[in-house]
Amino acid sequence: MVKFVNGAMSYGAITEIINGAHDELYIVAPYLKIPQQTKNYIKNVDTRGIKFIVISRAENNTQRNVDENDIQFLRGLISADVRVCENLHAKCFINENEGLITSMNLHEHSQAYNWEMGIRFTKNEDLAIYDATFDEVQMIVKQSKENPKIKFVNPAARSQKFTPGPVPPKNNSNSELKPNNNYASTSETLTFGNKELGINYAGFWLRLAAAVIDGLILLIPFVICVVISGTNPLIFYFLIWIVGFAYFAYLESSPKMATFGKEAMGLIVTNMDGSQLTFKQASIRYIGKLLSLVILYGGFIMIGFTEKKQGLHDMIAKTLVVKK
Repeated sequence: MVKFVNGAMSYGAITEIINGAHDELYIVAPYLKIPQQTKNYIKNVDTRGIKFIVISRAENNTQRNVDENDIQFLRGLISADVRVCENLHAKCFINENEGLITSMNLHEHSQAYNWEMGIRFTKNEDLAIYDATFDEVQMIVKQSKENPKIKFVNPAARSQKFTPGPVPPKNNSNSELKPNNNYASTSETLTFGNKELGINYAGFWLRLAAAVIDGLILLIPFVICVVISGTNPLIFYFLIWIVGFAYFAYLESSPKMATFGKEAMGLIVTNMDGSQLTFKQASIRYIGKLLSLVILYGGFIMIGFTEKKQGLHDMIAKTLVVKK
């Protein structure tokens, strides 16, 4: 199902689309001032040798739309084809499996200050939208040209010269515009169900149900801890803390971004920008649960009353629990 994403979630979606590319990746953004972390992701993709095209807006002075530091960065890429297109205003990020149409440029200022939004979709679930977007990106690619200001350090990057295909003729202004029946209508494809637009935060009862499932899964390891610790309560509490830490911190920082209980309830744990947690952050979140527990479960009860449905441990670790 097509998903609405706000500005914070858009940045997370962009990084996931870049990271998730294994066959091809297209970055269409008129203005570029790429955050350092995103540059790291792009460098990683660039080493895979996939079809990788970056298109920005054609300007007489490249520095107007591409930051000077980014010009140096783009020159150092091995596989990417860096291009420009006249009158480019569209922003789109798409790989072989999913895409994002967004108002956000790949620009630090856009991510930090601008009010942005977008639509995220997958090829498997939203084929009509994916195909329509992919075809439009190919049109932009065909009308683009090599960025004259970006000269690659590695000449091997030009060993397979990119050749744009023929550009279909534009519609005559006096001719009748015919509908494109290859794509489903907006009413068919842009379906949000009954979900409220924006981040769908997971509430108290839904998270409690996930916690119960996780508790049942951990029951057998806890029984083993009882056997090992014998009558020593300190050893018992230490062992179950280690087991819980390994379970929650590992799974919530993994690509699935959820424990088995959360996964069963359709939930994931994310950063404030919708991206994946690091193991360190997931560890802080788990340790924060001890504080939520110590204050008579008050840190957990907060989930039912805070604006973003955050418990105390979520606030400490700066995390969100959201519905997929």
